[in-house]
Amino acid sequence: LENSVDKVFKTLNDRRNEELKAKKISYACARENERMQEQALDCKLNKGKLLTEKDIHKLEAKKRKAEELLTRADIDYYNSCIKAERCRQDWETSVYRANTAFQHLEEERLNSMHDFVQKYTNHYSQMGPALIQCSERLKTTVSSVDVPADIQKLIEIRGTGPNVPEQILPDFYAENLGNEMKKERRKEILQRFLSLLKHDLELERKGKQGVENLAKVFQETPTFGDADAQQDVFEKLQHMRAMLTYLEATRYKMQCTIAELDGRNKPTHPLFAHMEVKNKQGMFQTVLKIPHWVRMERRNSGSSGSGSNDSHDIDISQVQDAPTDLYANVPSHCNGVSSLIQCRALYDYEAKLSDELTLHPGDIIILVQKTEDGWWQGELNGNMGVFPSTYVEEL
Repeated sequence: LENSVDKVFKTLNDRRNEELKAKKISYACARENERMQEQALDCKLNKGKLLTEKDIHKLEAKKRKAEELLTRADIDYYNSCIKAERCRQDWETSVYRANTAFQHLEEERLNSMHDFVQKYTNHYSQMGPALIQCSERLKTTVSSVDVPADIQKLIEIRGTGPNVPEQILPDFYAENLGNEMKKERRKEILQRFLSLLKHDLELERKGKQGVENLAKVFQETPTFGDADAQQDVFEKLQHMRAMLTYLEATRYKMQCTIAELDGRNKPTHPLFAHMEVKNKQGMFQTVLKIPHWVRMERRNSGSSGSGSNDSHDIDISQVQDAPTDLYANVPSHCNGVSSLIQCRALYDYEAKLSDELTLHPGDIIILVQKTEDGWWQGELNGNMGVFPSTYVEEL
């Protein structure tokens, strides 16, 4: 059992490494594409040195190649994210299966010990009157043995707490407004991925509907299919719900970015409160902690070792049409940061590049990222950019 879990975990680590590698390639292709797009634009506007017709054709060919490489790299990154998420689900299932098997072994051990002590007590009870009192004490102790209660008590003492799976969502180069990219091209790329996500969501929902129909047959006809088949259907349904949540959260992130590009208010979503943005190797990484109302209650969850059985069977598709009062406590920013660090500008600073912020004494900047080179990234009046750390003080 342990080898099985270790094998799946090793596969998960390999998928994560492939995902990170594909992400780096995607970002590199995006930067190269931006560079080629800018060169092509400068050529059309007759900026810089004049190029011959042959050089212009070469530049156009390089631009098309950069666009093709970017599209291919983005698709590869997206596919690697999907593979990593499916592998994470397999790992989670293998952990639950191993946990159930160990629990059954422990129950068998305790029951065997109980039988042995019972036989030992019966043997003592047949001995002379001098041992009757000792036998009665043993009977009292043995009669109080309750294996299910002991297992539950062990769960309460040694349980690891509620299981909160974490999904690593794909973060594309175009989603981060701090990365340089033309607005129209950024929006075009995001819309392309939204179409891809919509297609995958439709496929996943259709597959989930089929599995739900099979689960309904099992529920209405308990004799249809053995316990293993029913468990497989349950786990498949759990995986599909998790994948729907994964795709829906990714789509919501992109919708937030598009809304910000269009100058509209960002949409609300119940998954927002469970999203957290981290910085990993200089790139943003969005982590979704799957909420309890998405996860289905696993069978025998009362003794699974988590110490939690409060999951509710709520479908993510039902949450989309929920009343707006569900979002009353959702913050206005979609970056998932629950506590923001702010700093105040001490001196005037005039931006020299397009990705810098202009500061005036007294300006309050929301700090997003600190770097060791003395330049910090933050948000001021809805604009993202970098600024020198020596010009501000943290609040």
